Amino acid sequence: MEGGISIRILILLLLLVMVRWMRCWLCIHSSSVFCLLFSVFSFCLGCLFLFSRFGNFVTPTKSRYVSPIHQFTSSHTSTPRILRMSSPPPPPTSSTGPTILTFLHSLSKFHPHTSPLPLLQQLQNIYTHNQPTQKQHTQLQPHINTLLQQTPTNLLHNFTHTLSRRIIIQRALTAEKEAKQILTENVDVQYTFFEDIQHNTHNEKYPHAKALALITTLKYTEKTFDAAGTAPTMKQYTKAYSNALLSLFAQKLPPKVYEQTLRKMPKFIARLKDPKMLHDFLTTTYDSSSVQPKIQLLALNSLFILITQHNL
Repeated sequence: MEGGISIRILILLLLLVMVRWMRCWLCIHSSSVFCLLFSVFSFCLGCLFLFSRFGNFVTPTKSRYVSPIHQFTSSHTSTPRILRMSSPPPPPTSSTGPTILTFLHSLSKFHPHTSPLPLLQQLQNIYTHNQPTQKQHTQLQPHINTLLQQTPTNLLHNFTHTLSRRIIIQRALTAEKEAKQILTENVDVQYTFFEDIQHNTHNEKYPHAKALALITTLKYTEKTFDAAGTAPTMKQYTKAYSNALLSLFAQKLPPKVYEQTLRKMPKFIARLKDPKMLHDFLTTTYDSSSVQPKIQLLALNSLFILITQHNL
């Protein structure tokens, strides 16, 4: 702006010098009438130059406030600063909001006789890509439970979430064959099963006897984890499996359940993190006078395995 003012002042001075020189030349070579007319013409031209928009370095203009951020952005672009208008930032929007609303709208139109697979896919997208907050998850949970309770077992595993895994476990505890098969073939469902057993150690309503009968039938190898390719690891699985068994052995269960478990113990005792942790349970069972003799013999047999094979 200051450079423009200097150039205009210089042009004005040159114009005044030219007018002065022409006036002198007319006074010498022409009459005084022409000299007077030229002087009036020159005066009008100078006034027009000074007070017109062409001479806006004199005319007052409205000041425009430009924020420092706006100056920085405008100085790094080719757009003139006076033409660059800063627009307010868009209001923050929740990335999960529209998706959750879409799911709830679809759920309101869901009929038990229709396939729940599209709704399960929407749920999977919500939890995979959008990561709902704890508050949103709490709001969704009753709706998800309602949907999952009406979903056939063979479709439940399409929604890889703890809620669906727990429903599979509940159905497996009620001796549903399809749920048992899913539990047997999927390590992540088994791991959730072990965690639930530990969390319900002091819950009298939890079916500990059915859980013990079910957990002793589970089989796994290192190939199982290689095929899964996801958490838990072999080490985490073994630790959770061992803790779940100890939690079940601490319960007061019917003698028939203990007998069935002790008969299967030689098959799964090697899968424990530390087989020696069964020492207290087996010793207490063997020394108890309220236990049937055949159960005592089974406990003694397991103690013999610990002594001979695991250096007890």
